[in-house]
Amino acid sequence: MATDRGWMYSQNSNGDLSPEFITGVIEFIESALSKPSVVRVDANGKQCISCPCQRCENLFNKDVDTVKLHLFQFGFCNLYHVWYKHGEPHPGANPLSPPTSIATDRMGELIRDAAGVDFDWNEVQPVGAAKKFFDMMQSSKTPLWKVNLTGELKCEKHSVLSVVTHAIALKSEFQLSQKCFDAIMGLMKSTLPDGEQMPDNFYQSKRFVEELGMAHVKIDVCPNFCTLYYNDVNKKKMFCDVCLQPRYKPSGPNKKAKPVPQKILRYLPITPRLQRMFMTEKSAQNMRWHKEGVRDKPGFMGHPADSEAW
Repeated sequence: MATDRGWMYSQNSNGDLSPEFITGVIEFIESALSKPSVVRVDANGKQCISCPCQRCENLFNKDVDTVKLHLFQFGFCNLYHVWYKHGEPHPGANPLSPPTSIATDRMGELIRDAAGVDFDWNEVQPVGAAKKFFDMMQSSKTPLWKVNLTGELKCEKHSVLSVVTHAIALKSEFQLSQKCFDAIMGLMKSTLPDGEQMPDNFYQSKRFVEELGMAHVKIDVCPNFCTLYYNDVNKKKMFCDVCLQPRYKPSGPNKKAKPVPQKILRYLPITPRLQRMFMTEKSAQNMRWHKEGVRDKPGFMGHPADSEAW
């Protein structure tokens, strides 16, 4: 790590870029590209790294040319003297301590992975499912708490999304009951300053992050896989017509208990997955490439769609 990085936030009085700043940006990009762990390759084969400009704040992966342009236009995000998103040790990390099982500073990356590599975060006025992903990305940038309307003081370690996902992960890891989780959330809220964004309970926390996943449908099934109890004909049946096995497990002495199916099939509907792939204009264009894309060598099979079998 360089000992002096004052050039990152030095600007000339006339607004022009100083030669020192231009040289520093080039050295920054070369340093990031020298660390394979932080470099990704997009669908066009371009090398991409996290963009540390004031607008992106290391939440978005951009190709190196775009990163350079953003830094020249907007400058570096605040207090980024240590390039911990680009291969340098985090200033608060203890090299002797083992890594934690839960990462709380990669929520933006998690959302980008859920959206897909071709998701265009710069698309204007998103609607529907796309808007939910934009709102989720915004929550990954929203501090857990602020003091004063202008936010002079704010939580620097956690966003709203990072705390919620971390808390849900701990509930699963240590098998906490929902009642225990709600009590812990209430205690945490009481220790935070006014204006905090912490959800009140497990229900609100679960609703907060549910858009990161994809919906699935649970279908009761015969334990011998003879029958699916899902359509109008079989939906209300209690026994399999083929093997005569009961649909539910014995209820026991508690007659009011909800019946438990002997076996469940989890079905992943294709419709919402296709909708996510076509969520933005850029991703939809890539999904239609096999039909509308321009081939470099007409007459040669460069994609399975060029074959007669397709």
